[in-house]
Amino acid sequence: MLIIIDSNEYIFAFGPSKESNALHLEIVFQYEAKGLKPADAFIAAYTEWAGADCLVTENRHFLFRHADLPFKVLTAEKCLKLI
Repeated sequence: MLIIIDSNEYIFAFGPSKESNALHLEIVFQYEAKGLKPADAFIAAYTEWAGADCLVTENRHFLFRHADLPFKVLTAEKCLKLI
């Protein structure tokens, strides 16, 4: 399981991740086209690109409204209950 944690300052990844460090900007643009602001689109795109199972965040509540995401969005509390 790969978990991405958004801390407002940094993005942390825990678990096996991809070897390549090149995030494809096309994914960022897809999220911007869905109405996300650039920084939020980058975080969502990174989470998808990394193949993460979930994004743990306390400040990306707008993502809860997007049911078609390829990853789960959890608060820290919900994540801790799962692990």
